[in-house]
Amino acid sequence: FELESEKYFNFLTNLQTFDLRNSNLKKVTYLANIRRLILVNNLIESIENNSLSSTLNSLDMKKNRLTRLKKYFFSRLNRLNSLDLSKNKIEDIEPDTFIDLNSLRNLFLSSNYLENLYSNMFIGLIQLNRLDLSSNKIENFHSNSFN
Repeated sequence: FELESEKYFNFLTNLQTFDLRNSNLKKVTYLANIRRLILVNNLIESIENNSLSSTLNSLDMKKNRLTRLKKYFFSRLNRLNSLDLSKNKIEDIEPDTFIDLNSLRNLFLSSNYLENLYSNMFIGLIQLNRLDLSSNKIENFHSNSFN
């Protein structure tokens, strides 16, 4: 199932929270004006460029099929304050992936397959209060991961 927002949902201009958990979603296209997006327990393997609204405050994508977080997946999301990517299959996070998330306070990456925390992996997270990396396979931690 692919969410075709321009066809079905763009007329919902006042919609602020959109809960699509357990919906067998494989792909999400742009949803305007959403502040809270819940995509828990779907089949999403990747996030397309500019597919997430810049109005998002909270994004919950736990229990999907993400394996890699690419540079600038979350660009334009400077209002985002909570991001939950736990219980995916994330093995790698490219440097600068979170660079635009200067309002992010909570980042949940628990129960993934992370082994290495590279230099500049978490750069830009100046408001971060909580980082959950529990239940990963972290073997190497670079001292500049948070610079």
